[in-house]
Amino acid sequence: MQRVLIYPRLGNVQEMQQHLESWVQAAQGQGRKVGLAMQAFAPEGVVFVITVRLNDLAELEQLRQRNRADQAFRDYLAKTDSLSRHPQKLELLEVLVPLPS
Repeated sequence: MQRVLIYPRLGNVQEMQQHLESWVQAAQGQGRKVGLAMQAFAPEGVVFVITVRLNDLAELEQLRQRNRADQAFRDYLAKTDSLSRHPQKLELLEVLVPLPS
């Protein structure tokens, strides 16, 4: 599982939320296993969390290659960066016991 933590600037929280919701919904429409959450009580303020479920590291590498070649993804990143108060934080986790469906 890959998690991306995104830190919106004060005053840009609503715009960032709409931007991320739109991107996640489009990605889900393409069959990607991606979700969006918000850390409402984070000590550093509002933090959005995009979670991408992957089967293995090979799938992660394929995703990264696709994203590098995708102009729409680069545009998404540029807008995300313009609304952020500091760079995104990427985390890669191994799921030991998955949540039940």
